Amino acid sequence: MGKIKPNSLSTGGKIPSPNIPPSDDNLAFNFKHLDLVHDKFSLSDCEAGYLYKFLERLKSLNMFNACRGTNKSNVGSPGASD
Repeated sequence: MGKIKPNSLSTGGKIPSPNIPPSDDNLAFNFKHLDLVHDKFSLSDCEAGYLYKFLERLKSLNMFNACRGTNKSNVGSPGASD
């Protein structure tokens, strides 16, 4: 086998930072197949407050950017995570 020759794209052994273009593609939810009375899971079988917490969580996930893996409300905050 021969040696690997450096090319014009060589970075001197350092991995360059990724260039991620800005994107406004948030997560989207489709309720096309939502079945609120399914035998295995029905909202009527859930504890009080479950639907409220579930919708709260969907609201927070709606702020999540699908391409960048970031939460818009946390962007730029050191140590921020969802």
